[in-house]
Amino acid sequence: MNRKILLLFLSIITSRAVYAGHETGNGGDGVLCTKADGKTYVQFYDLYEAKAVYGLNIDLGAETLSVENKVELAINRLEDINPSRKKLYRNWFNSFYSETEFTLDNLIDVPDTIDGRIPASCSLEQVIVQRTPRFPGQKRYTIDKKLWDLMDNTSKASAILHELILREAVNISGHTNSISARYFNARLSTNSFSSQSLRDYVELIKSIDFRHFDAHGVTFSLFSWRNGTRIENGLTFYNDSKLKSGYAESYKKNQKIKIESNEIDFPAQSISFYKNSQIKEVGDFSVNNPLKFKLNDLDLVILNGDIWRIVFNKNGNLKNINTDGEVNLNLSSTNLICSGERKIKLEVSMGKVVDFTCSSSSDWAGGLLFFQNKWNPVNSFSLKTNLGFKKINFGEARDLEFNGISFETLSEVTFHEGEIAKLVKTESSVNVGLADRSFEFTGQVEFNDLGNLISGRIDSMETVLQGKEIVLDGEIKFHDNGKIASAIHENFGSFNFKMVDGRTINWKPYYRFCLNEDENFIEGCY
Repeated sequence: MNRKILLLFLSIITSRAVYAGHETGNGGDGVLCTKADGKTYVQFYDLYEAKAVYGLNIDLGAETLSVENKVELAINRLEDINPSRKKLYRNWFNSFYSETEFTLDNLIDVPDTIDGRIPASCSLEQVIVQRTPRFPGQKRYTIDKKLWDLMDNTSKASAILHELILREAVNISGHTNSISARYFNARLSTNSFSSQSLRDYVELIKSIDFRHFDAHGVTFSLFSWRNGTRIENGLTFYNDSKLKSGYAESYKKNQKIKIESNEIDFPAQSISFYKNSQIKEVGDFSVNNPLKFKLNDLDLVILNGDIWRIVFNKNGNLKNINTDGEVNLNLSSTNLICSGERKIKLEVSMGKVVDFTCSSSSDWAGGLLFFQNKWNPVNSFSLKTNLGFKKINFGEARDLEFNGISFETLSEVTFHEGEIAKLVKTESSVNVGLADRSFEFTGQVEFNDLGNLISGRIDSMETVLQGKEIVLDGEIKFHDNGKIASAIHENFGSFNFKMVDGRTINWKPYYRFCLNEDENFIEGCY
């Protein structure tokens, strides 16, 4: 009985010693072999697999190069093709030793190698175990010091690279084994990236099921997780070295996207490029905190809402903003504000807003336009090529003056060149004195390119023509001298009017008649 208890006690002690430092996670293996002279050595498994399985020639520098320099040599190979991954690995490498514990205990094997092979006379040993620390003082990496001391600098560098790559594979791409991490480590430990095109590199990242890559200064994602479902993100290329469009890396928060000389923190998801690699369009994102940026001397602040797309021209200048949702946009430096829950369309030319819509499901304007020295409600406006106003839809503006006429309320104005009003749609009546008459127009009035009133609508008014009192209704057209050019009379019964050629014509009600500049009746209306 005492013998059995002793054996059980020794078994418990031994199992605890072997288990020490182990926690469910992932790790790196080494191939333990014995030379002919009886000396043992360890080659990190990724190096053996690279040569034996993939036929790759490892190049981590001279044998005398330090472990740290070998790791840096490999990481720097990502500088041109994938700078964000280089930055990620370097940050993790900078803290590697401070996050590592060395132990003389044996590490229990982590079965993440899955498949592979080793020389018949050698054994596969667990060199490193990696886990995400859960408790204060717990280390991320645990290394078997006995095996570590049997490795040369190249194997030690390969082991560290393996752990950096594996950390990404597990924590970012969701891998459950080390197969892809080992292959990428093998490729990174050669000099193959220097001659690889962007498209080929993306295909490599796809093949190992990693998540992100870089193109034209932006980090893109090959897949995303939405409500627990993996979504594959589409990519298009102009050619092997030029990306046309892709889906921005979504595990990161805002990333700086360079637009010409500006770096803007866009939370954009879909991004496309011109052939010159300049940003063409960013979109499909929501703004929860104010997004401020300056382009074309425009200070823009997107306070909140859903952005469908922001489009730029080939020179990096802002072209338009379009929302497919509700947004609060402030362009106060351009004398323009769109506030509240609105759909927005914004187009810019030559550094100035030329087409703007701030609309909603309600019937009142959500925008504000600084016009005639005051803020006016506005739904939309557009500008001509010379950047003069083409049209303004106010919704319901008050107390504005056009061509010398004051309008109490108005909804829309269309312009000639030089911002001379062409058509003003009114919400209330407006009194205008022309020649020797006073007219009360409702609905709309129209002007020629000199600013002279040429037509307007009236509900009903009495006037005198050829000594006869008649009632006019509807649209009246005018000569430049303010005299009536054509109108419709609504009197019951017909009138006899003398024509300019001396003839007398019987004019029936609700028919349009025409006058010359002296208000003599003529045939033919315009």
